[in-house]
Amino acid sequence: MNTSTQALALIIAVSLVGWVMIRQQRRRPFRPGSAWVMPVIVVLLTVQAVRPEIATLSIMGWSFWGLSVLAGWLIAWIRVQLTTLEHDGRQLYVQGTPWGTLVWAALLIVKVGFRLAAAHATGQLASALTSNGLVMAAASTVSRRVMLAVAYSRGRQHSV
Repeated sequence: MNTSTQALALIIAVSLVGWVMIRQQRRRPFRPGSAWVMPVIVVLLTVQAVRPEIATLSIMGWSFWGLSVLAGWLIAWIRVQLTTLEHDGRQLYVQGTPWGTLVWAALLIVKVGFRLAAAHATGQLASALTSNGLVMAAASTVSRRVMLAVAYSRGRQHSV
């Protein structure tokens, strides 16, 4: 990749991250029906990517996957705690806080770090870094949607 192509890719990436960070700061409705599209896609892609490793995974590998799921849940919990939730009796609204957006950006950097480490590692280490990163991201995505759906459900019960 030449320098101008790298510069263009960097400009596009920074612009997209900036756009997402601004978008997270806006109040928007949580729609339970469509909220499951991204988690389903992420889980299907993760299962497809890690499927070849399942048969050869050791106890240590399963333990690391378990820790990755736990880390994903913890990340989702932190992000939900740093999200403003408002319920008007009919609709749940979500809005990211500045701290929540910074946590998201930091996690994006960690995710890129996982990918860079996996790209420079060899053999089982590369595979472990990749699969654990994917499992953690999938767990985080699904957990966050579950937590928001529970908040939505609780808001509906309290408003009746």
